[in-house]
Amino acid sequence: MLNLLLPPILDRSLFKTQSSNVFLALMTKGVFQSGFVWRVIENKWDNFETAFLNFDCQKLLSQPDEKWDAYAEDKSIVRNVIKIQTVRDNAEFILNVEQLEGKSFGQVLDEWPASDLIGLWDMMKKNGSRLGGMTGQYFLRRAGKDSFLLSQDVVRSLQEMRLDIKDNPTSKRDFKLIQQTLNEIHQKTKLPYTHISKILAYSSGENYEAEHIASETTRFEEKLITP
Repeated sequence: MLNLLLPPILDRSLFKTQSSNVFLALMTKGVFQSGFVWRVIENKWDNFETAFLNFDCQKLLSQPDEKWDAYAEDKSIVRNVIKIQTVRDNAEFILNVEQLEGKSFGQVLDEWPASDLIGLWDMMKKNGSRLGGMTGQYFLRRAGKDSFLLSQDVVRSLQEMRLDIKDNPTSKRDFKLIQQTLNEIHQKTKLPYTHISKILAYSSGENYEAEHIASETTRFEEKLITP
């Protein structure tokens, strides 16, 4: 029954060939949904795609400052000036990574080992805009990167395994302990990090019937994967 609750892992060949606009769209959706009603962003998403030129990084960065200022008055999207600026910043972030590494952004993410996921989180936090914390973690999961999430249930399960971490781990020490523990589980079980994370989440917190969880997970994952 547990297998019904574990999501499929995106084929790496599909993941690393995704265009940069898909990644920028996912970043943007995550940033705007953070601290906001997700349903509102979903309902307006077609408008976001139109306003932001289908998240074409090159086209967006070619726009004059006046165009970016005008977004703050665009009622078709959510007029949060700070979050609107992240679209521009993250388009630049993606193109800078591609230029520096000489490969697509998808390839960079694909080649980054899941055994150092906390290093990837740190890179996105430092170089991207508002991609720290759970926003960055959800972005990677939505994009299809084999990764774990530090949800409350996952953290609680790790604590129940006697891992000495805080309820809301943010320190380098806690992240290192978590990464080491999940690396050991991965090496022993050969399970993807995404599945390990899911199993830990299901092992703590409020329990539901498996069929209900599977149904809700499918609907949730579909929303996450669709940019």
